[in-house]
Amino acid sequence: MLFSGRDKTELGFNGRVRWRGLRVFAQAVKQEIADLQRHGLEVEVAWRFPLPGFVLSGDQPVVNRVQPAVRFSEIENEFFVPSGFFAPSLAWDWQKWDVGIRVGILSGLDITLEYARHDMEFWNGRSLHPDDSAGAVLGGATTGRQVRPFAAVAPVCAWSLAFHIGFLERDAQQ
Repeated sequence: MLFSGRDKTELGFNGRVRWRGLRVFAQAVKQEIADLQRHGLEVEVAWRFPLPGFVLSGDQPVVNRVQPAVRFSEIENEFFVPSGFFAPSLAWDWQKWDVGIRVGILSGLDITLEYARHDMEFWNGRSLHPDDSAGAVLGGATTGRQVRPFAAVAPVCAWSLAFHIGFLERDAQQ
């Protein structure tokens, strides 16, 4: 691996747009570490649909919002690593598409399901697709009208349950 020096330079931007139910997030970065260059990009678009609630739980509607989303992410490395390098994934080019849906069950309680399609390309042309699916149930504490995220409150008041199912598929391109 051809590198030199210890300098690190990083240039990037983050942007967020919210308009009615539309949510857009984008970020890009160009990075140079010890003369090894790479750049990355991520864009996410979601639309939040309020629902009237199908039934009531106390005075709160149950299933009160749905938010489908799609995300594209990419990292391109402008260098490669030699055969036998201890971490060959360092130089893999990578693209990922995520599609998901978030369903608001109650105020402070959401269910999220998503699927990710990964495309990792080796310098020799082979590719790897460790696609995966994930789901999570996220809860928070409600104080009046403000919902505090589960990470910011005592563990007694909040909980998170997540599962992850992954599989690995190799394309034997030679």
